[in-house]
Amino acid sequence: MERFRNIVTTRVASTLILALLAGLTGCRTTVESMPPRTALEQLMLSYAIRDSVAEWELSTLADRRVYLDTRYVDSIDDKFVVGEVRDWVGRHDAILVNDEADAEVRLELRTAAVGMASRDALVGIPSFALPVPGATPIETPELAIFKESRRKGLAALAITAFDTQTHRRLFGHGPEIGQTYHMNAVLMFVPVVRTRYNIPAEVELRHPEPPPPQDRPERRRARPSRR
Repeated sequence: MERFRNIVTTRVASTLILALLAGLTGCRTTVESMPPRTALEQLMLSYAIRDSVAEWELSTLADRRVYLDTRYVDSIDDKFVVGEVRDWVGRHDAILVNDEADAEVRLELRTAAVGMASRDALVGIPSFALPVPGATPIETPELAIFKESRRKGLAALAITAFDTQTHRRLFGHGPEIGQTYHMNAVLMFVPVVRTRYNIPAEVELRHPEPPPPQDRPERRRARPSRR
């Protein structure tokens, strides 16, 4: 009986020590309400869409009434796709109309692909759940000697122009592939490589520095209303 008690005591003590070490080596995490998609993903796809549309030469649409047919648009960012194409058509001095009956040209828009590709590499110990008897498992911190994260945004869009009177094909473009790229590499907790392509330099996986005190807006106390 005494031997069994010693074994149990030793195992409980070992578990508590491991839990304490995990807590000491871990980092504090603030739980927030996060959207299902990150801002980096949305920006990378938006700039990939812009890159794809920018390949189209639409000078033949200048001063012509154009109806944009979006029936074949099917993507996670379909509203931005349509808006970006409308902007590009307008930049070529075309006249966008909302009714096909009023148009000279029907511009058929199609999405071949809009999505992300990713690849991660880790040399070290990944985070894992440490079981604790009678309590919630403790999530151990990730111990990375080297960590690399690669993200690529891809968009492939196509258009075909038809004469609304004869229904003949006038011209077409695509699918044109637009892409963005973002890569981070960390060695012993120190960022060593940060690469980007087709996205602004401000897009980084880090928290921005707070503005100087003189640039911060003053907070005024709300005055009670007089009755």
